[in-house]
Amino acid sequence: MTTILPPSKRLLLASITVIFGVALAVFLTWATLPSVWPGPVKVVRVGGHSVFDVRDDGKLVNFADHVFFGQVLEKGRTIKTDGMLKTSFTVRVQEALKGSANGTVTVKQAGGYSWIDHALILRGNDEPLEPGKSYLFVTRSRSQVGSHTFVTEYGDIELRVPPYANDDEVLSSQHAGELRERFLDAIEHETPYLSTP
Repeated sequence: MTTILPPSKRLLLASITVIFGVALAVFLTWATLPSVWPGPVKVVRVGGHSVFDVRDDGKLVNFADHVFFGQVLEKGRTIKTDGMLKTSFTVRVQEALKGSANGTVTVKQAGGYSWIDHALILRGNDEPLEPGKSYLFVTRSRSQVGSHTFVTEYGDIELRVPPYANDDEVLSSQHAGELRERFLDAIEHETPYLSTP
């Protein structure tokens, strides 16, 4: 037995189908836009400044809430906050040298892809974090939003290990050993990042 819907229900069903179809088309266009956009993506580097010498390990770790080895698991969203693009990454903490970071944390990097400018905006000489790679992170935590932001250029040192290396391979690598020794010494001898004359 075939049920025939009254005209008002047929119209409603047709309207819902059309709305769903349009929404799906918009989503698919948005999702594939970077791959069909004409021309290469340009890279724009913006400068940054700091109120202290971030090249000084003692001052850097004094400024930081956390210093830890971590492996990037995945890239998240890019949003604009405080006038600057920031990209979120999910990071598994492998070893904490300072602070209480553990488990899986969100690390934010200044910069990201700008749809308006059709450009990858990067701060200083930083390169985008890459899933699978391990880094030594020097971060400030933002407990109110549950994330870490690393110090530009000096807060994400890529470890010289293969992507997706397991924790033992990463932490026992020569490069991790050198960085561990360097930053534990800096933590032991940290100096105030702002000094008064």
